[in-house]
Amino acid sequence: MLSDPARRVGDVYELTGPARLDIDGLAAEYTAGLHRQIRGADIPQETWVEEVPETAGLPAHVEQHLATMALLRRAGRYDRATDDVEKIAGQPPCTVGQYIAEHPELFS
Repeated sequence: MLSDPARRVGDVYELTGPARLDIDGLAAEYTAGLHRQIRGADIPQETWVEEVPETAGLPAHVEQHLATMALLRRAGRYDRATDDVEKIAGQPPCTVGQYIAEHPELFS
């Protein structure tokens, strides 16, 4: 793809993991990757917007982007899994749990 981008002009790729995950499925993946119990919580959008992004010390535009993505996720706009990663990379995507297990320093 990167060596011949002209061939791909206008193509759209949805780079997803191998499975659709709800909050409980995501918590299970974190549990598997971190080897400790993680529980998901459905936080109301308004609470999340008011309390979560500012604790990360992110720029305002990034906070807004994350808030929009959270809203779209709640609306089911990211509720899909594709094989686009495998088509592009030649191998299937790893699971969330696999990624966390391979990069535990990012989740401590």
